[in-house]
Amino acid sequence: MEENGRNVLRHLAKHKQYGALYGSTSMYDTCINLIGCKSSSAEIKTNIQLCEMAKMMKNHLLLGHVNLSMMLVHFYRREYMSVLELHALHEAEGVKQIVDFFRVFIAGISAMSLARDTAAQGSKMQDMGEKSTKIMTQLCHHSSWNFENKLHLLQAELHYLNEDIVAANTSYTDSIASARAHKFLHEEALACELHGIFLIENKLVDMGLEQLKMSACKYTEWGADMKVKDVISLIELVEDTSTSDIL
Repeated sequence: MEENGRNVLRHLAKHKQYGALYGSTSMYDTCINLIGCKSSSAEIKTNIQLCEMAKMMKNHLLLGHVNLSMMLVHFYRREYMSVLELHALHEAEGVKQIVDFFRVFIAGISAMSLARDTAAQGSKMQDMGEKSTKIMTQLCHHSSWNFENKLHLLQAELHYLNEDIVAANTSYTDSIASARAHKFLHEEALACELHGIFLIENKLVDMGLEQLKMSACKYTEWGADMKVKDVISLIELVEDTSTSDIL
């Protein structure tokens, strides 16, 4: 995959397609991070380097593209505060882009996860989660195929935050089913992961582990080796903890 990506970048550079080159380079760096390896080519810029370039050139389109790519990497690493910091930077730019719906989605998930863990900012984070859910509801009216699974996952996190465990479990299940039906493999993996964490946190450890194992399988199909390792590490931690409790 890495070699194929480098070949595409070389082709774009050769033909001086710089707009496509910089955008593709950003996506390449994101993929490398999700796979869990480093680029072997020093000539290929990272998203951090591209961000500085975009600022110097005052290229808001590229800056927004790089911002989203960096948000994605932090999101899949569950570094939720970094996701929200990047989201705030993009909003401060005041530039609207067609992919902003995905920022709304991952910022909403991040905010509601932090709201459960950060009591001091819980209200602010919940407000952000509720706003994201409302926006995704509107988008779903226009295209249920693209947005239904995302809406269900946001609703699941919001129900969980509001301690409606039954409704949350139903929404997680609905999100998984919708992502599977609409062939969003990475989002099916994400929904399984979050559902698994939810089940484990609510003392349904065996069911939660099954969901995490399903998530690892889906991330494997997607090719995100870094996420596979991350989920497997979580599974091992839960299994070790459960064994200790039994003993």
